[in-house]
Amino acid sequence: MKHIYDIKAGTLSLKTAEERTTLDRILTFACRENPKRYFILVNKLIGRYTPTAPKVMRQTYNQLAEKIGEGSQTYVVSFAEAATGLGAGVADSLAHTQNDDVYFQHTTRHKLDEKLWFTVDEEHSHAVNHMFYQPSANLLNSIIKSKRLVIVDDEITTGRTIKVLLLKILPYLPDLEEIVVTSIVDLMGEKNYLHDLNLDIPIRYVSLLKANISLDKDPDFNPQLPDKVNSKLSNADSANDTGRCGLLMPYKEK
Repeated sequence: MKHIYDIKAGTLSLKTAEERTTLDRILTFACRENPKRYFILVNKLIGRYTPTAPKVMRQTYNQLAEKIGEGSQTYVVSFAEAATGLGAGVADSLAHTQNDDVYFQHTTRHKLDEKLWFTVDEEHSHAVNHMFYQPSANLLNSIIKSKRLVIVDDEITTGRTIKVLLLKILPYLPDLEEIVVTSIVDLMGEKNYLHDLNLDIPIRYVSLLKANISLDKDPDFNPQLPDKVNSKLSNADSANDTGRCGLLMPYKEK
């Protein structure tokens, strides 16, 4: 069925098998002052854009973890900033349900005095660059032996950024047997950039909502980035022991 959302940028059409009540529980939409992408999905389940009860957030983590299922040693990776907490929550829920170890790490836009594994560009963002650091020395040997890679994001539109991350991270994980691409909202449809990867490793997709999205743009909506947007990497003092360099889950505060 087709659901219509009128926003200042134009008319958004969302095609999905889900009822409107389900969509309204998960998301709404807003405009972006960004010529690269005119709208943003306002996810109601992750506690970033709208107030969200911790119980609802935990239910979301558990639902995604259940869909992922138990497996061999797992490395969960998520994208800053929106999916940092989501990835950690999914990893935590997985760690409570499977016997083999679960590790978690997220990308960051903060510079650390640590060895860099690689960078990832998110071309539709106003702040393009993501950094991914080598896991901490006490975790590194275990992480590179992971059998399963779970990539988590709040929403996936085309899969391009995930494709870039996969091509960068796979050389460090020679023992992988499965990749699970996980999101709350999967909008890839036929636009899926991952179809042409031709990997020997199977890729499985997990989400709470699948849909196709299109925007009939209002010709009078021509946003520009605000003058004082800072898209540079952060030089602020930043922790390196809470996910930027890997964690063994479930997380235990030192």
